[in-house]
Amino acid sequence: MASALDVSSLAEDLLCPICLSLFRDPRMLECGHSFCAHCLEPCIPKGRRRGLCPECRHPFAPRSVTINWALCSLAEKARLLKLDEGAQLGGGGPGRAICTEHEEPLKLFCRQDEEPICLICRDMPQHQGHDFLPVKNAVQVYQDKLKASLVPLTENLNSATEDQRRQQENITALESCVQDLLGYISKEFEVLHQILHEKEEGMKKEVERMKKENCEEMEESLKELDEEFASHRETLSRAQAGLDESDHITFLRVRRDFTGGGGNKKGKC
Repeated sequence: MASALDVSSLAEDLLCPICLSLFRDPRMLECGHSFCAHCLEPCIPKGRRRGLCPECRHPFAPRSVTINWALCSLAEKARLLKLDEGAQLGGGGPGRAICTEHEEPLKLFCRQDEEPICLICRDMPQHQGHDFLPVKNAVQVYQDKLKASLVPLTENLNSATEDQRRQQENITALESCVQDLLGYISKEFEVLHQILHEKEEGMKKEVERMKKENCEEMEESLKELDEEFASHRETLSRAQAGLDESDHITFLRVRRDFTGGGGNKKGKC
């Protein structure tokens, strides 16, 4: 009874949660749950979107889905014991299964062909020279082999899980490093922008200072030119007025203001 319970418990671990059959080409998600490849296919989104585990709803990236080699091996070994889809492994007694060809109970197990056979099959030419075991004994033999294979498979599974954990830590560390680097770059360029802004403002102020200094000199020179122009215009106006003087004596007196000549003055009439 204990052996039957062990096999039944083992069977539950080898059944896909979706199709409830022995795993076929199992795929493992980041959360650790596994499903048949064809059962999981509808749950894998197209593109870069993340999917959800059908069992625990934990999100997963399509690229993170891996082959569960441990379950592949276990499910294949279970098939050799005829622990097939929907069957209650170990729950039935010997002789309940029927040979589809001869309709006789499957009481023997052919070691060469690795399949249960009936007594008539044993005497058929295709099984001539083969070794046979009672089904019950064959189950025990392969159960022992299967249990022995669980140790390295479990170790491999644990190792793969640890590798996944470390890889995820590496990815997290890389993402953190990238974020830190992006933050550093932003701060450095912020400082550079501030320096350039201050430099720009300083150069603008220097240009404004030079403009003001030169404009003041030029405006002072322009003021002097305006005064000189006004003086010349006044002199020209007076000279023009002198030309219009009808009195000859007066003309001769005022013309010296414009010609600069007065001659040798000895007396005054």
